[in-house]
Amino acid sequence: MKNECIKVIGLLLLSLSHSITAQEADSEEGESYPAPDILNVPFFEEGGPKHLSVHVMKGGITVIAHEKNDVRIEAVGRYKKHRKSPPEKDGLKLIQGRGSSGVYAEVKDNKMEVGVENWKYAVDLTLLVPREISLDLNSVNDGNIVVRGITGEMEIECINGSIEVYEAKGAVLAHALNRDVKVELLEVYPEKSMSFTSMNGDIDVTLPQAIQANVKLDTFTGDILSDFEIEIDENHSKPVVEGSDKKGRYRIGFDKAIYGSLNGGGELYRFETHNGDIMIRKAK
Repeated sequence: MKNECIKVIGLLLLSLSHSITAQEADSEEGESYPAPDILNVPFFEEGGPKHLSVHVMKGGITVIAHEKNDVRIEAVGRYKKHRKSPPEKDGLKLIQGRGSSGVYAEVKDNKMEVGVENWKYAVDLTLLVPREISLDLNSVNDGNIVVRGITGEMEIECINGSIEVYEAKGAVLAHALNRDVKVELLEVYPEKSMSFTSMNGDIDVTLPQAIQANVKLDTFTGDILSDFEIEIDENHSKPVVEGSDKKGRYRIGFDKAIYGSLNGGGELYRFETHNGDIMIRKAK
């Protein structure tokens, strides 16, 4: 099936555990959580690099490494409780039912895309994936993104939730617009730049003790803290001239960010937030 694109809406009925009659537990927030919809999706090739993209409009994403070649996807919808007295409109009764989560996967050439075709309710995804894999994760509303045990390049964006990465190896680009970013890297790719940014949250990153990197540190309202010895680059305390436009205008000013280096310097790592602290920690 190589080079053939497969869209998995319900891959193998035997692996789909959704049941209309499953008992639902009600939460205090007026939502119910049924048994998950489950997809077991194999990659077509045993070897070679693997890439996983997961995008959800409403809901959280959790990605955990396992020692298998396939991806196991569990999707749980946060459905609203049924109304006790369904309203009528023009003599018509409200038909109530939750249906499925709408989770799907597409696979081609060891690249997998996972999404949810259901924007009415938040759907939380938990994925067990091969340990060595590159990730592209995006959530917009009603959920956080958590990654654990992955080796690879990770690009993560969470608009209204937090980002947490644990026991990772590789390179990370992480942006959380309105919440915190917390990343723990046990090993890094020395030839890769990294970025950890937020608008309204703290940046908390743990790095290997011997890491060599140049750093850009920028927070508008918060503090910058670290147990690394950061050598500050004073050359960036000079005015910077930016290029002119067609009308001959140009800009000159000071960059308020702090620039420095860790253990002699290397690739550039950006740590930026508007309303929050920046913390850079040594791995224990």
